[in-house]
Amino acid sequence: MKKLLTLISLFLFFAPSITFAQEFEVKCTNTVEVKNGVKNWDTEWANDTFYFTIDLDRKLLDFKNYIDGDTGDKFDNPAFAKISSVRNGIIFAQGDYVNEDIIFKIKYDVFENRYEVRNFENSKVLDLYYVHCSDTNNLLANFLNENINDSSPKSNYANSAELIPAASGSGFAISSDGYIVTNNHVIEGCSNVEIIDRGQTIPANLISFDINNDLALLKSNFSPLSYFPLSRKNPYALMEIYVAGYPFGYDLSTPVKITRGIVSSLAGLGNNFSQMQIDAAIQPGNSGGPILDEKGNVVGVAVSKLDLEQMIEAYGVVPEGTNFGIKSNVVINFLESNNIMLIDVNTKDLPKQELGKKITDGTYYISCLMTMAQINNMKERKVMFSDLK
Repeated sequence: MKKLLTLISLFLFFAPSITFAQEFEVKCTNTVEVKNGVKNWDTEWANDTFYFTIDLDRKLLDFKNYIDGDTGDKFDNPAFAKISSVRNGIIFAQGDYVNEDIIFKIKYDVFENRYEVRNFENSKVLDLYYVHCSDTNNLLANFLNENINDSSPKSNYANSAELIPAASGSGFAISSDGYIVTNNHVIEGCSNVEIIDRGQTIPANLISFDINNDLALLKSNFSPLSYFPLSRKNPYALMEIYVAGYPFGYDLSTPVKITRGIVSSLAGLGNNFSQMQIDAAIQPGNSGGPILDEKGNVVGVAVSKLDLEQMIEAYGVVPEGTNFGIKSNVVINFLESNNIMLIDVNTKDLPKQELGKKITDGTYYISCLMTMAQINNMKERKVMFSDLK
């Protein structure tokens, strides 16, 4: 079998690949500044200290040496995190605790000495809290200044704090109170996420995510005009489907785009049976959009397509109608695990005009925001990953 079957995505900006040969130690002190999520972050942890090392060559954070602020006792709380990107002095990473079934996401602002942690358990948000951290003797900050940023990087960082849209995807409403489903890769690494509703920009909060199945659940303070039920029936070959979203963002036009096709296969790439193959056209920007049946039920979520250049190189042909979506039963499991109440499915085919309006009113443009400095630090505009954004 030829080694080519990679998928293509849409993140138009990406950070340059830089090799580092240094390791840095960071000291952190817990504070009482706490932003609670599902459960409280105990203030008894205030003034405790912990250390971790940052290996920029291996793109790894290694946590160790936790010290009780009251007793001075030292104990191990081993954890590791993989660095996903370093942008203008901000380190983004994700990892897990060795002895606990908890995933955490980190956003460490080296210049501001601010360390933000969001903990997840079984894809549910546990808490969000902030910690004061600083690297020993400012070695890391100095290194980033010299190797990543332009002249006077700290000043540039302060002047470019305003977030602007840098990439986009699609999403769809599943409830009357503003819950939105999209792909995890659409919102991963974004400083902020916004939903565009009838021309209005609405901030969105990340409620939960599933890395393996590439799903994310957002919550915004708005009432969707329309929201979709999810089909509990398995898709079948030759099933007629519609795909909605915002291919190429707003570059073509602002209305939602709808394409039509069939379910071509009941498995995705490499016999991935959590996905299905479809022939309806999808493009960069479709990621996270709904795949619907003729009743207006969501049967899948658009996620990826084959890489054009690699297909031409390996087979000498342009791939046509080979796109992929996440099956609705996978989405249902994800949502019900997060205690989301789903509406009943529609049992009758909808007239095309009614279906079109429902799709238009319930499908949303998802905007990923970054600072101008973050964007300028990215090397080039190109498709870089394995999904649609």
